[in-house]
Amino acid sequence: MVTLVRRYLVVKVALIVLVAVVLGFSISAVVSARMQIKTMDRLHRNGASLLAKGIAAGVRNAMLTGNGIAVRELLADTKQRIKHADVKIFTHEGEEVFGPRKAAPPPSEIDPTVKKTLEQAKFHMDPDGRSLYPLKNEKRCVSCHDEGATRGVLRIQMEGAKVSLDGTPEARHALSSITKEGFIQVMTAKQDDALDDYFEQLAERTPGLSAVAVYDTEGEVFFGDQELPLTPEEVARALKPGEPFEVMRDDVYYRLYPLENEPRCQGCHGPEEPMRGAIALGLVPDDFEHCHTVFQAAATSLGHVMMSGLGRLGVGFLNEVAESGVAAGLTLHDPQGRLVHDAFAEPEVPEQVQAAMTTQQPVIHTVVEGPKESMVFIDPMLNEQQCQTCHGTDNEVRGAISVTLNTSEAAREREALTEQSILYASGTVFLVVLLLVFWLRMTVILPVRAIGSAADQIGDGDLDVRVSIGSDDEVGRLADRINDMVAGLRQKLELSKFVSRATVDQVESSDGAVHREGERRQLTVLFSDIRGFTAFSETREPEEVVAMLNSYLQVQSEVVIAHGGDIDKFVGDELMARFSGEDHARRATLAAVEMIEAVASLNDERGLTEDERIHIGIGINSGEVILGAMGSEQRMDFTVIGDAVNLAARLCSVADRGEVITSERSRTLAGALPRLTLVAREPVQVKGKTDPIQIFEVLRRETA
Repeated sequence: MVTLVRRYLVVKVALIVLVAVVLGFSISAVVSARMQIKTMDRLHRNGASLLAKGIAAGVRNAMLTGNGIAVRELLADTKQRIKHADVKIFTHEGEEVFGPRKAAPPPSEIDPTVKKTLEQAKFHMDPDGRSLYPLKNEKRCVSCHDEGATRGVLRIQMEGAKVSLDGTPEARHALSSITKEGFIQVMTAKQDDALDDYFEQLAERTPGLSAVAVYDTEGEVFFGDQELPLTPEEVARALKPGEPFEVMRDDVYYRLYPLENEPRCQGCHGPEEPMRGAIALGLVPDDFEHCHTVFQAAATSLGHVMMSGLGRLGVGFLNEVAESGVAAGLTLHDPQGRLVHDAFAEPEVPEQVQAAMTTQQPVIHTVVEGPKESMVFIDPMLNEQQCQTCHGTDNEVRGAISVTLNTSEAAREREALTEQSILYASGTVFLVVLLLVFWLRMTVILPVRAIGSAADQIGDGDLDVRVSIGSDDEVGRLADRINDMVAGLRQKLELSKFVSRATVDQVESSDGAVHREGERRQLTVLFSDIRGFTAFSETREPEEVVAMLNSYLQVQSEVVIAHGGDIDKFVGDELMARFSGEDHARRATLAAVEMIEAVASLNDERGLTEDERIHIGIGINSGEVILGAMGSEQRMDFTVIGDAVNLAARLCSVADRGEVITSERSRTLAGALPRLTLVAREPVQVKGKTDPIQIFEVLRRETA
């Protein structure tokens, strides 16, 4: 691919166009897809919001009835009808309620003591010293629980508790605290008619509890024993905010608890009064065993709290017992051995749920797990006035509802829509690119290719080429300039035939002007002259003479150029050449011998008789010359002058037909020549020289 891009302009242009179009399309496709996704996401969010608000309204109305079973049934029905939705409810502490129960563990994984307590429906203690109390499944419990001997197990751990139950005062405190909290929770459930049964069972299972009386804010007993040996002053003290206190009458401890108007009570009692009454408990410590009796009271109280049908009140009771310091561990298990509630465990609040309850604003976020995509809507449940009957006013938010919608199908539809849009757009892009490439090929590529082909022909020496584009754009103007350039080259080529190569080089290497300053050079000068040319031209037509002369000068010029020489000028039938650079004398000598042979070969080709044959004589000399442009401003010639040039011309006149005469200096510079012999001849007297000049004839050695 890289090679194609480097070699072909059409590939470059196509690639640029393709990249530009694809880039533009990609940006537009991304923007369009983002807009589509945002639109559909907004629709999904609106749908989730409406669905969550509808579910929240239903749950809220069900919870206002105080019936936790109805809430659980509502959630189960909602999940069944809305297959792609998952609903969760959280308390203000972040604990999930009414959630699906975990699968019952196999019998081998159930705590052995828990299992034994469930099967035998009686008290047990495990090896760690924890007390386990069965919650018996009475007739009134069957409406909520399945039939069976028990409806759960309460496990209490004593070790590490803040309050020691080994002493009578601590035991009295623990028993009275549990009894009081149980009373409060039953009252919160508005189960006033259940108090008689609650305290009756509590007295049966707790022999140390001898009397119970509940006073209203006026000091009148509205529930329990009417005849307690308490003074009006003691009752009045219990009706004021303060700590619980004890009085002793006839070996019975009477423990009095002020009942402050807590936020959870104000739904029924109102916030006007700081107190809502007092509770008095008669305790005979000698009649009960410390720990067992106290914990039996806790199990009995929990059972009656659960009778309300409000699971949260049972959880609240266990939490209050845990906070009192009576126990170090407190867990509730169902009949299948599953952990229902751990009063000492800290719930982990999901981050998004915490955010919704903190800001009191709905929170919507998307969760992606592999190929599954879900949208979660979390709606905080504010503690409205009608909710405060059960929940009190201690928190502005009483929980949150989380609705998780499976949006994987919607996401797949979004992706399919996006892919379809991209497919259609890609087809359009392909057609546009195809049309653009075709148009560029016709308007740019083919004309540029024609210009390139013409340039190749010009490079090969063909100056007859002409580029025809037929357009007025930049490419057409480029073609016109190339045609003008070719015309100029043709003129230059024709003119170069009338001057030496050195002249051309001099002009090209200069700034356009020919400098007339000469320079000294060491080189070899060669003169060649046709013998008997004058007599030959007198008997021939001018056209024939010119043709003959050009043919013989042509073969000589080719030999000179082949040996690196430069044709200085032609003077009639005479040729003047110069050789410079390394081995100039050697190359000139070899060229002279080949020139003689080339002329002889031309005679043979023309089939001339001995009388008609053309012969040349050649003179060679080496030395210092003056090289430069000589002449006038109107006509100049780039040539050489000097004594060395004159001597070469004189030696040429000495040479007879077919002879090559060289000077002694040229012989010395040339050195030994292959297959050539330089034979000394008698010194000759030449014009311009006082002393005779030693000359040598160059002969080709005969090969065996």
